[in-house]
Amino acid sequence: MFASTLILCSAFFHAFWNAVLKHEKGSPKILLLATSVSIIASLGYAVFADQLMWGSGRSIYFGIASGLFEGLYFLMLTQLFRSGNLGIQYATMRGGAMVLVWIVSLLIGREKITFDAGLGSLLILSGIFLTQAAGLKLRRKEFERSILSAVCIAGYHIMYDQALEGGIKPSALYAISLIVALPFLISVVWREKEKALKFTGRQILIASGVGTLMALSFILFLTGLLQTGPGYGIGLRNTSIVYALLFGYFLKERLTTTQLGGVCLIFLGAAILSLRNL
Repeated sequence: MFASTLILCSAFFHAFWNAVLKHEKGSPKILLLATSVSIIASLGYAVFADQLMWGSGRSIYFGIASGLFEGLYFLMLTQLFRSGNLGIQYATMRGGAMVLVWIVSLLIGREKITFDAGLGSLLILSGIFLTQAAGLKLRRKEFERSILSAVCIAGYHIMYDQALEGGIKPSALYAISLIVALPFLISVVWREKEKALKFTGRQILIASGVGTLMALSFILFLTGLLQTGPGYGIGLRNTSIVYALLFGYFLKERLTTTQLGGVCLIFLGAAILSLRNL
């Protein structure tokens, strides 16, 4: 129950910082500064909470691998959030990642198919389908980037899970992952010739808030993931799709009746997935 609560809180914070970044048109400069703030915050927490434990070599290797997926994900994010609908794109990424993680989890025998787990997953997938099928449609490039983002999300979730088994603490793992991902953002800023070291006061404030939320979101999620399998963890984390749709409303992205029905299915599916582990 405690692990489920952590992941649900993580989902809210994750959707919130994505909405803020969407409002800023996916600015690579802001995401770069936010990632730097997030690294400092996670390392600071690790030191303060006496969690600066790196675990075995296995943890380091999988931590680096997670950073590679994370970096590619950030590249896609800066492109996706420049246009389009936050809720639709977010649903495509998170829903696609859930399917991929469940497939991998079943193949490696980490999780088993049960009726309630199958029902919960089916409801979530059905809800995701409804939220995507209604209203706005993604352009081809946006759709391709969303699918690639889903692969990246699935990849770093699986790598996180494997790294945690090696004894590394969540905050230390997250710091390693972001440090590896940081050069990807630097390359984007360099390629687009943004003046990365020149920020307005507003941009610094936004980036600091986003970075803090990034760290809080992922540390809560990784802490919860210690007690769950990756399939269950990402399934519950997908409640962030609901929050993304709601935040999209405040960004003046209106929901259709069908999308609202999809939101209800996602909530119901997530509840079933949570209750089965009580």
